[in-house]
Amino acid sequence: MMADACTLPPGLKDRVVRPGELGSQCRDAMFALFAQYYANVTRTMFEADLDAKDLVILLDGDSGIAG
Repeated sequence: MMADACTLPPGLKDRVVRPGELGSQCRDAMFALFAQYYANVTRTMFEADLDAKDLVILLDGDSGIAG
């Protein structure tokens, strides 16, 4: 059975935060996840893009940030 497109998979929780509320550990985890899927993006570029956003949607899994 396929999950509803608006339903999170089991084990994931969502939250919306302002970039300024993100601590260094959270930013480190976000960049580590990001770097797995995107090449040629530096940490400086990632941080600048993140800080330019009004809000960030985080998906938290059992072992940390999942998206």
